[in-house]
Amino acid sequence: QDAEFKRTKCPLGRPYNYNYDLFNTLKENRLTNITFFTAYSARSAGNMFAVLRCELVDWATQEGFSVLGVSTPLDVIYSHFSHEQDKILELSLAGRAPGCYYRDIIEPCERALLASGQDTLPLNHPVEILGQSWTYEKVLRLELQLERGHAERFKGSPDKESLARFSLSALDCSLVSLLFLDDNPEYIRQVKAAARDCGVAHVHCVHVTESLGPRNYVPKALSARAKCVVC
Repeated sequence: QDAEFKRTKCPLGRPYNYNYDLFNTLKENRLTNITFFTAYSARSAGNMFAVLRCELVDWATQEGFSVLGVSTPLDVIYSHFSHEQDKILELSLAGRAPGCYYRDIIEPCERALLASGQDTLPLNHPVEILGQSWTYEKVLRLELQLERGHAERFKGSPDKESLARFSLSALDCSLVSLLFLDDNPEYIRQVKAAARDCGVAHVHCVHVTESLGPRNYVPKALSARAKCVVC
């Protein structure tokens, strides 16, 4: 029991109830290249009341997975945001791939929260963003600016469908085999719609529930083809 507890504690020392059956099944099928595709924001990263994605990434890495990134819905509009001009541009910026908003903005908030030893991150707490000292309040102001910018440009709130379209836009979808796992049926509907419209060659979405057995996480026909799992 002690050995199992140590194995399931993330490297940062805070235990969390991850879906171990899911991760074990992925490893058994040699599906170790994963992308976390998550409805997550800097607001969510400012408290300890849910799993921090940096902890999940650290834990998965320790368990032998290669985490390709943490993609969030604000990646879409963030690809148009210029820090130098402090505004949203018409054209997207080079190098702003899915996962950049988490890497640049959200993860520094998570690390600042963990380093603070507090349950919540105060608004005036310093956060290092791209080599500059911000406050957490400034991060939240940027996030609100991006959410409003997304609504104005794309006529809707950021969601996983727009993120999926953005993620697939740079790929030859005729060669893509996608395994998408989520516990929210609405997110599955959104990703299915994006995959269909983008012409993904092979797509399988799994609604993860407590009653779903581990054998049903990965269909045999897809496990031989899929090179990346999104969850």
